[in-house]
Order: sequence, then C-alpha cells, then structure tokens
Amino acid sequence: MSQRLLLSPAELRAEFERRQPWITMYRFGGETYGGSFDYSVDPRLAQFARHVHPRARVLELGALEGGHTFMLATTPGVREVIAIEGRAENIEKAEFIRGVNGIENVRFIQADIRTLDLSQFANIDAIFCSGVLYHLPEPWRLISQCPKIAPEIFIWTHYCPDESASETINGYRVVRFNEIDTAVPQAGLQPESLWLTLGGLVTLLMTAGYDQVRILELQRLPAGPAVLMTASR
Repeated sequence: MSQRLLLSPAELRAEFERRQPWITMYRFGGETYGGSFDYSVDPRLAQFARHVHPRARVLELGALEGGHTFMLATTPGVREVIAIEGRAENIEKAEFIRGVNGIENVRFIQADIRTLDLSQFANIDAIFCSGVLYHLPEPWRLISQCPKIAPEIFIWTHYCPDESASETINGYRVVRFNEIDTAVPQAGLQPESLWLTLGGLVTLLMTAGYDQVRILELQRLPAGPAVLMTASR
C-alpha cells in the first residue's frame, strides 16, 4: 500500500521549488503549485473517457510529470495506469506527486519509447498517446507495435499539412521538425523529429493492424495543426 507524504503547506511549497522547473500545475489544499498547465481541465481526458472502451488497464506513452496520468487513474472504469516516461527527472516529479496524493493504481516506468519493446506489456485495454508522436524520429516503430498489445489507442498529435510535406521516408510523406531544446522537459529526446501527414497517420494505424480509425477533432494551433483520434481493432 502506498505511503502518503504528510507535508505542511510550507514544506510542500519547498519541495515543489526544489524540483523546478515544472510544466504541470497541481492543487493541494486550495493552493496551486508547480507549472502553468492544468491537466485537470484538459478536454482530451473527457474525450478519452467518452470514446475509449474498455479501459481497465491503460498504458500511457509519454507521462511527463504525471499530469495526465493521475487524471486517467481516476477515470471511471480505469483500474491501473502504466505510465512510460523517458526522462528520470520527470519520473522523480511524478513519483513525488503520487506520494503526496497517496495514489495506488499508477506505475511509472522510465524507458525510451523510441526503442521500447511494447510486447512486455500484457492485457492492456487501451493506449493513451498524447503529445508524443510528433516528438519521434520514427513514429512508425512505436505505432506498429500498438495493435499487438491493445485493442484501442487514443492519440493527440501534431501533423504535417499535405502541402508542407517535403520528403518521403519509409513510405510516408513527412516534414522534419527541429526540437526546441532536448533539455526542455516536454521536448523530444533527439534534436530532430518527423511529422507525418494526417493521411499518413491514418495509413500507419491501419497498416499496423487497427481496422477502424476515427477522427474526433482537428485543431489549428500556433505550433501547427493537430488531430485527436482513436483507432481500434
């Protein structure tokens, strides 16, 4: 059973300060701590709950500081969340938050999803993949494994408009994207990533083994167009 950390407001503030910088905003006792992004009101979580069934065991790809993870863990029907994150400092922050909350149905694993073998994860009901694919140098290496371990995947990612695709790699039209700084907590782990076109994403999911792809929402954002989608088999 998890041991909950009992900290005074001053101690809690000091622990957050010690771990700066933060991306994720957390609330305890009516006070806010950490970063500026409030995952508790992120509409992607409501979309996941609405469109993905079943979801008893969820594999999250790219946990960052646990903002989505802890919200997923409280989603109706979810019994366990296994969260993969590549950066040790992000894992340490997420484990600290788990201790403060006393959350028991979350497990964090540090691993590089660029090369991770997903076959080690069995009996997964759904994959949650938000803000990850556009940070990968070869997104097909990850997606090709997903249908083998989970009947459904939920994705939010940026994509490349057709007219911006500049080359073909592994049969997919892509554009190269320069990561802002690999030292930034939410950036990719390498200097350059590949963005697929929307059609390429759909083709990739179906080629991997999902036979139904649903586009839930298309978004126009300052960083580039984004898509919210699910795929199932």
